[in-house]
Amino acid sequence: MIVEVFLRVTLCCLCVTLCLSCSEERSDSKPHQPTHTLVFMDKSLSTNSNLDYVAQKYNTVLDGIVAENVRTTGDQITVYFIHENTAQARALSLTVRSEKDDVGNASPTDVEAAQMAFDLSLQREKARFRKKLAAKLAQQNTGLSNQRTDVLASISLIAEAGADGDPVTVYYLSDMVESMPARLNDQAPRRDFHKTPPATEAQADEWAKADVKTFADLSFGSPTIRIALPFEPTASRKVNNPAVSRYWQTLFGELGAAEVEEL
Repeated sequence: MIVEVFLRVTLCCLCVTLCLSCSEERSDSKPHQPTHTLVFMDKSLSTNSNLDYVAQKYNTVLDGIVAENVRTTGDQITVYFIHENTAQARALSLTVRSEKDDVGNASPTDVEAAQMAFDLSLQREKARFRKKLAAKLAQQNTGLSNQRTDVLASISLIAEAGADGDPVTVYYLSDMVESMPARLNDQAPRRDFHKTPPATEAQADEWAKADVKTFADLSFGSPTIRIALPFEPTASRKVNNPAVSRYWQTLFGELGAAEVEEL
């Protein structure tokens, strides 16, 4: 009887181990789901991406974007410029076209060869993507649109990017200073953080929660938000206002962002 129980327990343990092993193998072999990366580059007068510190920081961010988010067929990178007409300022759209050959019934040698061919093609695309991103970062905006900064217009663009259900990661290369001074034909007042920034974190929370109501009918999803500010670590609170950062942390959190990280 004891031997029989021992054999049953041993058999159960063996089955569990095999199931876990198969599960891990399936998880490891599961292909990456295509992702959509949005990059918002500030092209208003308040952000100069050609300054040495800013250029170095932003180019490092672009290196990371290509390394982390260009991995499989269908991955997308879309660049928008932030200025007065952010909603209409799509500057670049890239999609990974490299494909791996079907190796379902191939030999180990053919599988390895197919992987090497895919990796080589992907590396070429990465290099091309990185070059195009660098060109957009360096591009200057000398038009009148550089006088205003409509960061809030990016909200609808993020929602649109996530409409197909693919994971969305968003990068802001911006000082995040919303600056849309009121005009005579404006139906409602806009935020102008150059003229009237939030004075405290409590006020930033209050404003953000009020502004979220503007997007009540929008399906924002749960993107990951990463914000790269153009300020050196020694920048004063007047230059790098923490209440402005708090406004965006609260706004994105209220909208449903999975994560909001300041780089």
